Amino acid sequence: MSVGVIHIHEGPVALVVEEGSQIRKHVEDCFQKNHIHMVAWTGDLDADRIIHASRANMILLNSNLRDNKAFALCQKIKEKSRIAVVMVSSGFSEIEKIVSLEMGADDCLPIDFNPRQVVARIRSLFGRQCSNVTIGDQASGGGITLNRATRQVQIGREPPKSLSPAEYDLLNFLFENIGQTLTRDEIHSKVFSSTSLQFVDVMVCRVRKKIEHDHRKPKILRTVRNLGYIMMIDT
Repeated sequence: MSVGVIHIHEGPVALVVEEGSQIRKHVEDCFQKNHIHMVAWTGDLDADRIIHASRANMILLNSNLRDNKAFALCQKIKEKSRIAVVMVSSGFSEIEKIVSLEMGADDCLPIDFNPRQVVARIRSLFGRQCSNVTIGDQASGGGITLNRATRQVQIGREPPKSLSPAEYDLLNFLFENIGQTLTRDEIHSKVFSSTSLQFVDVMVCRVRKKIEHDHRKPKILRTVRNLGYIMMIDT
């Protein structure tokens, strides 16, 4: 296991940011058996340094960093990179989960999570980043273009906006079901099955901020009262 700086590694890489060793000890054996290269970050808790040194497909970030630094660190990493960030805690409250997601976290997991679950996600992210996607593989309609190659969304002639893995998965699913009312349970089971149902609402809010002129008065990704959501655009 490397420490402090990530060197180029051909396989999937997970970066663990914590002040102790609880997460590392929990995942070490499973990662090793599944050929996931694990790196423990022991440098300053500076987002720019972590991103610059990082070759990681995913960052496991302990939410219990001193002075509540984890939330701000997560936000800065997500603002400046497309690295997936999973917040890990020994005891998440619902408020902490919501704050983590609002700061850009892709998921929140308890400290006793199943390491194989994370292995599957890292492999999936690694595969996406290494795969060759056909140029022009995109979905569009109503002035919105989802580029599946770059995993970005563009509104009209505005500059493209990067999407987190969770944002991309939701928007891609919505494009596949334009004009169809989707229940929260359906979105949860098809897109976010490993998270809480509340995660669906948080992600809908985040996607609206990327695609709506005014996310507080959505005209594209609409709420269907007592049912769920519907994406209404002309294709």
